Amino acid sequence: MTAFSPLPSQTKARVAVFIDGDHIPPSSRPSIALEAARLGSVASTQLFCDLSLRSDWAAETGIDTTHCKGRPGKNSADISLCIAALDLAYRGLATAFLIASNDRDFEPLIRHLHRIGCTAIQIRSQPATSTEAAKTMPAPQSASPPAPALAADSGSLLEKVRAAIKAHGGPDGITIAALNPLLHRQGVRISLQPEKSWRKWLQARPQHFTCDPKGPQSRVRLVR
Repeated sequence: MTAFSPLPSQTKARVAVFIDGDHIPPSSRPSIALEAARLGSVASTQLFCDLSLRSDWAAETGIDTTHCKGRPGKNSADISLCIAALDLAYRGLATAFLIASNDRDFEPLIRHLHRIGCTAIQIRSQPATSTEAAKTMPAPQSASPPAPALAADSGSLLEKVRAAIKAHGGPDGITIAALNPLLHRQGVRISLQPEKSWRKWLQARPQHFTCDPKGPQSRVRLVR
């Protein structure tokens, strides 16, 4: 484990990074580090996976690693990651949490961290069409810019937006402009989403939200 220094007086959040190595490749480390830096000052970065099955992670250095031995598709990585995150949260050693995993099983952990006043987000790696193809074939060239290696989990974001509208709005919802500061405090960056703006993101989900016509005081409401 990384040795934690006493908490200094600072405005930056202390960030704990947890990587689900069974689902996230080492090539994602730069993108993870970039997103963590947006949240605050990184205090700990921890990896959880079965190293006997992930030789790529076994070769990595500069990261605290928990070896979770098991059979393929079944080990203690998920529960070990959850325990480590809650340990840091309840001891006050971190106030912001970044979980890198393609596994949706971490959504209850993220919701609990929000309830106790922490910032918590999950980011996912873009899946390759084939594991072997990802190892051996170069990425095809494209005239358009490549998508970010990691993006905020859309399922978690939907829950956060719905919760913000319920908590801060009444029957008439809240102003669309209010969403950005509310979600920004939870580490959400709408610029990382394909829609790039809250209005476009909401309008792309008519089964969940209705929006007023465009204007400075236009509001969004939950679909009942």
